[in-house]
Amino acid sequence: MSPPDPALLETLSLAEFRDLVGTLVAKVAELTADNAALKAENQALRDEGSPAEGSAAAATVAAFRDGAGNRRRRRGGQRRQAVAAPAGCQARP
Repeated sequence: MSPPDPALLETLSLAEFRDLVGTLVAKVAELTADNAALKAENQALRDEGSPAEGSAAAATVAAFRDGAGNRRRRRGGQRRQAVAAPAGCQARP
């Protein structure tokens, strides 16, 4: 349904305007029902494709969903400081 011309809205009678509003309300109700059905179908597809609970795959999926899976793992411990050689020590050729 294309939007009516704004100039045309000014010329509508009260009965025509009520008819237009009734059509719009019916369309909104139809779209609301379609949206609810699509949400239910989407959730069913997500549930069908999700790994079984308690599995390692489920934990990985949950980690990525929560944002923790995209962080790099840090290596343990602190970085080592460069050690200066004592005076009189030389490297072998």
